Amino acid sequence: MTDPFAPRARSVPKPVPPPPLRRVSSQRPTSVQVEAQNLRGKKFKMTLDGFEARVFQHEYDHLDGVLFHDRMTDEVLGSVRGELDALIDAHPAGEPKGV
Repeated sequence: MTDPFAPRARSVPKPVPPPPLRRVSSQRPTSVQVEAQNLRGKKFKMTLDGFEARVFQHEYDHLDGVLFHDRMTDEVLGSVRGELDALIDAHPAGEPKGV
């Protein structure tokens, strides 16, 4: 099962993009199984559901370098391409991002 979720990442420059980019959502599983280890190296597993599952997946994407537009379907990406291009033009590489 998946859950539509409109993330608000702090990595998106201010001002907040105009509609419809603010309404873009991504589909994510509503439940995830996590396998990890504690500070002593002991492995454990846990299941996260609902909001916790969404937050975990969002933060894990940051570790993998995945941005919100990477999760958009081709159809959605096409519908907001102009706005994404405008963000890129407004914030050239190498300039401070004033968050």
